[in-house]
Amino acid sequence: ISRGYNFVVFEGVGQNGCLIEYPQKKFIANYETVISAVIDYLIDHFKLFMSEPQVILYGLSLGGYFALRAAGSDRRVKHLIANPPYLNFGLVQERALGFPLNRMPHKILDRMVSAI
Repeated sequence: ISRGYNFVVFEGVGQNGCLIEYPQKKFIANYETVISAVIDYLIDHFKLFMSEPQVILYGLSLGGYFALRAAGSDRRVKHLIANPPYLNFGLVQERALGFPLNRMPHKILDRMVSAI
């Protein structure tokens, strides 16, 4: 704060920290709206920015992917660190499972998707 920086760390809907307290909150397709809502909250409730907001957004793991999406849609994000984003989550899962998701029995895939 003495250097003029403020920061916040959060886990959004569908992420582990949030699921512990709010298990009914699941991932949403347009996750950039979650990040924009966090930025709105900080500006409105804490008056962190005196002039035009300049946000540095850092996303870790799948959060890197979400950060990329948010930076593309929110003009207040001036700098971005995406570390490392999943560009193809299906491929990551295929490598972990050893076979493509489209060969997984539908019953198992349905249970996995409903858990998210």
